[in-house]
Amino acid sequence: KEREKGIVRASLKTLEKGITIVLFKDNSEKSEFSGLINSPTTSSVLLKVEVENSSILLLTYPELENMIQEFKGV
Repeated sequence: KEREKGIVRASLKTLEKGITIVLFKDNSEKSEFSGLINSPTTSSVLLKVEVENSSILLLTYPELENMIQEFKGV
């Protein structure tokens, strides 16, 4: 839980620098973290808003790879 809280705090701190990508090993890890978004804490609510606005992207390695290929036009 502390690791996830640290990720939330770090993600929120980087917002002014552009889009933040939080990378997960697989969908189960991503789902576990995504459950945190529904927590009633202030930082979780802020994170949820930023994810919904696409300021913070929650991606697995394959999703990131697909995104890069789309940018390259492959």
